[in-house]
Amino acid sequence: MARQELDDRKGNIREETKQKIILGATELFLEQGYEKTTIRQIALKTGILTGSLYYAFKNKEDIFSEIVIEAAMQSIREARVVLTSESSMLDRILFPLCLEIYAAYRSPRIAELLAIASKQQQIRGRVIEWMTDWMSEVGGFVNLPIDKVEMSRRMNLCVGATGAMLESIQNDPNYYDVKGSMNLICEVYMNLLGVPTTWLSSTVDRIYDVMSNNEITICNIEI
Repeated sequence: MARQELDDRKGNIREETKQKIILGATELFLEQGYEKTTIRQIALKTGILTGSLYYAFKNKEDIFSEIVIEAAMQSIREARVVLTSESSMLDRILFPLCLEIYAAYRSPRIAELLAIASKQQQIRGRVIEWMTDWMSEVGGFVNLPIDKVEMSRRMNLCVGATGAMLESIQNDPNYYDVKGSMNLICEVYMNLLGVPTTWLSSTVDRIYDVMSNNEITICNIEI
């Protein structure tokens, strides 16, 4: 077997192992929560030796980080699928943020996991990168009065505010209704970015309708 072919095969096996760990850990986190889930339980769930698990990931936090980032990327994929060519730039910018809130109301466990994720610096940094990339993709930097560096600083504040909102939803599902929570966190986000909020309410209404009328999956849960 040629060396390149052997290397490719090993790479595929490692990726398959990582995906198996991610799927198994996601199930456990959703079933019993982040804090109660251990590396040993993940190993037993997936049938992967603990040593092999640590070869793929440094620790439980590393696995959790991959799951959260995959969920974030999944929200982008969902946006590309369910939003139409008639959707506005603001619809596209705010969709992933609204989807976090929507998912949190549909699943208390997702609310818990997202709230925990917002407090972990490693995850926050990657989420900010993802949000910045998404803004660039949909043209959200056009005519904004701030540069990318300042954008990252303000997005860090937005992630913190979103985490606080998610924690409130986790602790009290009746804290606010879902649309009210979407409007509130989007208003914070837009104010931080220096974007007028004139059309915010109608934008949130459209996004909510899209989510309600489509099958959307986050963390392997159809919400």
